Amino acid sequence: MESNDCTICQQIWLRFTDPTSTHEVNFGSFAEASSTTCLDHGPLTREFIAYCQPSSHSRIQASTDIGIRKGYPGHSVTLYQSISKAGLYWGLSLVNRDSDAQHHSIQPGTGRILDPDFVDLDIVNTWKKDCLRTHGAKCVNPMKIWKTQPAWLVDVEKKCIVPGADCGPFVALSYRSGKDHELALDSSVMAELLAPAAIDNTDLGPYISPIIRRAILLTAALGERYLWVDALCIVHGDFASTTEQINLMGAIYANANLTIIAADGDSQTGLAGLEISSSQYKLSPRKLIFNKKEAHWECQCSVFHEELIAGTEVDKYIDPRLSVILAGFPDIESLDHIITNYNDRNLTYDEDVVAGISGLLSVASRSFEGGFLYGIAECMFERGLCWKPYWNHTNLRRRIASNRYDDSQLPSAPVIPSWSWVAYQGLVRFGCEAVRINDRKSWTSETIPITEWYTSDSLKSSSRRKIETTWFNNVSSFKDPTTPLPKGWTRHDSSDEEPPKQPRLWPDGCHDQVFRHQNMPDDDCPLWYYPFPVSDIDESTPPRLTEQTAYLFAKTKKACVWACRPDHHSKKDNLIDIYGESGDKIGTLHLQNEEQLQQFTSTDGTENPRVSIEVVAISITRRYLLTWDDDLRQFRHPQNTKEMYDVLWVTWNDGVAYRQACGTVQKKEWEILDLEIMNLILG
Repeated sequence: MESNDCTICQQIWLRFTDPTSTHEVNFGSFAEASSTTCLDHGPLTREFIAYCQPSSHSRIQASTDIGIRKGYPGHSVTLYQSISKAGLYWGLSLVNRDSDAQHHSIQPGTGRILDPDFVDLDIVNTWKKDCLRTHGAKCVNPMKIWKTQPAWLVDVEKKCIVPGADCGPFVALSYRSGKDHELALDSSVMAELLAPAAIDNTDLGPYISPIIRRAILLTAALGERYLWVDALCIVHGDFASTTEQINLMGAIYANANLTIIAADGDSQTGLAGLEISSSQYKLSPRKLIFNKKEAHWECQCSVFHEELIAGTEVDKYIDPRLSVILAGFPDIESLDHIITNYNDRNLTYDEDVVAGISGLLSVASRSFEGGFLYGIAECMFERGLCWKPYWNHTNLRRRIASNRYDDSQLPSAPVIPSWSWVAYQGLVRFGCEAVRINDRKSWTSETIPITEWYTSDSLKSSSRRKIETTWFNNVSSFKDPTTPLPKGWTRHDSSDEEPPKQPRLWPDGCHDQVFRHQNMPDDDCPLWYYPFPVSDIDESTPPRLTEQTAYLFAKTKKACVWACRPDHHSKKDNLIDIYGESGDKIGTLHLQNEEQLQQFTSTDGTENPRVSIEVVAISITRRYLLTWDDDLRQFRHPQNTKEMYDVLWVTWNDGVAYRQACGTVQKKEWEILDLEIMNLILG
């Protein structure tokens, strides 16, 4: 490439080889980039353009500026779908080749060509030994999760199952079961697996998938003796004990000496075999990841990649969001990010969605008072009910329970309620709550409850548990300047802090003072609008486990309104407008997917129809917004405040309401509608 006459190749070469080079490299439009005759960057570009074709995660349909953004010097560069709009991207490294007849000097690259059929176990063992030797306590239970030993483990030396209480350190396996039916392990099969060499017993073969067999070999090759894998170490048939082990899964991964994570495929394809579980990935302090026939290492201090020469780290970013939560902070935006990543992943069985994240949520529950009900934090319940698709164009898929037989089902979620994000697969978001200061945002918001929520597992039960939205009930006292500072907090004048690049937003009751906490682990946005009690979490702090009950009850108001797809919105947006009795627009509804949108779309090219729908109020959102200055091309003061009702579009079945979508209606417009007070039941 260095001797290539292609201008783009020369610019790419400079980005790799010149330690001071940070310039932009523009490949042109998709059409221009794909038609290049260059034999060096051309094939790569065409592969990347194929990767960027229709995606539910990218709003960029036809990029006019595919290329490499201006950025920091280093060993790698990032190829973006659009320099101006970002979109999808690939990280690129230059292959390091020894001196040969064609290359008269050693290249400066950091990449290496791998054998696709074999893992370099020597380098993997080096990563592990370096971590154990040099990182010390930083990579040993950094999240302060309670000590847990699994009920059962695989002894890779004796090739059988043994009681976990009698064992030492163990490795955990994270993988996704295959579509082919996998037999559930019951007590009679477990009794057979306890015999030495049982793993080699061909009669037990249906219970031991290829990925488990390879993980057993890998565990031994890594110098470890014990392996935990859910398919062999959780016994089905006893609901109570199975549920207990599933709730402990988060703690099991956190206590593992190492977690082997198989990414891509499923359990039938060996270690090139399954999608990473966000829950298991987040909680494991040391991870050995197999993805696209490459091995990767991530611990609390280092990130290594098999495709790079030894000692090279090109991307050492370690997401701090879970650490913020596990330090005791009930940060809704960190939770939002974690759930978004988890919910976009394909599960073999839709009904396992709650079980799949229950381990992580049980750990996070120590920071969120009241724990979680179907993935929604009870202390901020109204905010959680307002979940929406992440982007305007995001299409969510309704989860449907499978028809596999009951003994193989995880017991956590026999019902998938319509009101929770768990009902849909895809990118979702909760929005923000004005607690943690993020000066990059031009708006923030606060949630105001309007009713009380109760839950039960039955429509007929007279016993209904009240959901305590403790955060919203206590916000006023948190903001009160006369309230003594809770433990760990310090107060600072805003003027003494480094000034933000744009004016700071201030929610009601907050101004001129900001707060820091001594245990805050993320330096990116360390300031808070007001102090609040932070849970003092250590290894002895137990989780808050909440019974998962699928029905919600509340006294609220409903209205019959008109909904119509606006002509001015992008064809890719799943947004519709809400109209009141006067015919004026009063709000917006964010639909779950394009399929719903078709109900509001004309099929003959005429004006889109107005459809009568029923919406119910669940809370009020107070939004704070900066003013956009067209002349200066930036956000400025004054700060504006808007209030709106959060509403759910619902349909009915035998008196039970089922959520279809979430939206907002302007507060003053809602309050002049013909409202009906009702006792709402959400199923």
